Parts: sequence; structure tokens; C-alpha cells
Amino acid sequence: MHDKPQGANGRNEAGSVASQGVVAEEALITVPLAAHHRTAEFVCTKSARVQGFFSKELPILTSYDYARVYVYLDAADAGRIVGYYTLSAASMFRAWLKNKYQKLVPGGIPAPMAYLGFMGKCDGAPKDLGGALVHDAALRAVRNSAMGVWGMLLDAENDDLVKKVYGPLGFALAASKNPEDKVPPRLMYAPLKSLL
Repeated sequence: MHDKPQGANGRNEAGSVASQGVVAEEALITVPLAAHHRTAEFVCTKSARVQGFFSKELPILTSYDYARVYVYLDAADAGRIVGYYTLSAASMFRAWLKNKYQKLVPGGIPAPMAYLGFMGKCDGAPKDLGGALVHDAALRAVRNSAMGVWGMLLDAENDDLVKKVYGPLGFALAASKNPEDKVPPRLMYAPLKSLL
């Protein structure tokens, strides 16, 4: 069904419409979640949150139309889910971006973002699948011609993921110079173009 997953590789963070045309040609590694995908068989012993997504959060998110779910399938079994992620529309206060990124977005309005709400892989999944899922999500977001998206936003589940997974992929922790701002402690973002 698909080749080995490709990871996020850190291209030009400013990007352009012309570069989106090139990106559009790259194949996606995921498909939208469908009824024949066996969610009940998904097993992730490393994270109760990842393990419980299909039974707990999925019914709520989809009933309110809050997210779209995309799955990476076993090449030998088109019903077996190896990994997944969700995408939603979001925004982030410009003041929470690093100074170098604040210069890339117009002042006075929040930066439009794609929100990577949930992401996980099953026990035994390829080690590099996380980076490949982030890259795939960035491809989906940049191809969405119905709305503009500057970056990708996520809440890391724990500090280990901040340091070992999302930081190396190019995500930065959101922060504010205003001590009254209540920035979530592991809220991270990256310019969309840097993930392609």
C-alpha cells in the first residue's frame, strides 16, 4: 500500500505558493479513518492516552466535527491501524511566537494553525513513524486550499516528547513575555513550511 514513511526534514520556513505546487505531488502515507479500519485492535502500551483515543476521544471529536482522523495502515493488512493523527483548525497568539517567527506573520492577528491534536503509533510500529506522521499532516494542511495555514500547533503529552520527538522535528515551545499570559506548558508550534 505504501513505502517506508518519510520524516519531516526542515525546508525553508517562509515558503511560497510556488513551493506548494511541488509539495502537492508528494504522496500522502495516510488515509481518512473509515468504518473498515479496526480501531478496537489498536494497541499502544506506552501511553494510555494514545491507547484510549479510538474508544474515548474519537466519538466526541467526530460527533462535534472538531477533527479529522487520518490513519497509517499495515501494508499487508489494509484494515490494521499502525499509526494515526488528528487535524483541526486553530490559531495562536502572535505574541507567543519567537521573535524571528513574529516577523513572518502580520501583526495584530493570531497566526492561523493546523492543530495536531492526537497522534500515536501502535506497539511494534516503525521507529521513524512519528516524524513521518507529522510530515504527512503538514502536507495535508498545506494542500488545504479552503483556508490559509501558517504553522502547526500541538500539545506534547510529556516533557520527554518535547525534547526527544517534537524539538528535533523543528517545533518550539510557545512562550510569552507577558507574565499574565497563561501559555500551556508543553504547547509547541512550527512554521508549516519547515515540516515539509
